[in-house]
Amino acid sequence: KETEKARERYDKATMKLHNLHNQYVLAVKSAQLHQEHYHETALPLLLDSLQKMQEEMVNAL
Repeated sequence: KETEKARERYDKATMKLHNLHNQYVLAVKSAQLHQEHYHETALPLLLDSLQKMQEEMVNAL
């Protein structure tokens, strides 16, 4: 009976650990995708927009 309780506690702790690990992996992947989007899409668009605005200001002078 005591071994069954120990086994149940072990299984519960293992499941909790697996769930926390999965959440961590998903969070890391999400951060990687966010950073990739920022570097490949958002930042170039922002810099292009800034350059266009500066060129328009120069042409207006």
